[in-house]
Amino acid sequence: MEAKVTIWDFEKSLMRRLLLWTILSVLVGTGLIFFSNPFWQGFGIQALAWGVVDGIIVWFGWRRVKQNLGIDASDQRDDREARRIRKILWINTALDVLYIASGGVIVFTLGSASPFWLGTGWGIIIQAVFLFIFDIWHAFHVPVSP
Repeated sequence: MEAKVTIWDFEKSLMRRLLLWTILSVLVGTGLIFFSNPFWQGFGIQALAWGVVDGIIVWFGWRRVKQNLGIDASDQRDDREARRIRKILWINTALDVLYIASGGVIVFTLGSASPFWLGTGWGIIIQAVFLFIFDIWHAFHVPVSP
């Protein structure tokens, strides 16, 4: 018999995965900022900035999980949390599409004249594509009550 995955276990796993991306983004971004090539500097600034924002999300998410993990479950409470998380993930997925489009606009406007802006645009696109896949995958896998 397979153990039921609670919404809080799911959120803990989601936060761990996002933390991994956060660390990778911050490390890569910090390293790229020191390159003399403006493209990589723009890309690095985006990686670092998105990593910081993701880190803040992880911090708040982790606090919420710690407060609720191990508390006696109520199906109604768990269902409410699952709906909340699913809604957040779908909203983020829609926002990711807007971020991808805005990165594309930067690439084809400011990026056509400046390697820095070209790197900035591609930095946004890469972050947003990853987060689009991340958010949509997790939205489809939020646990439901039997």
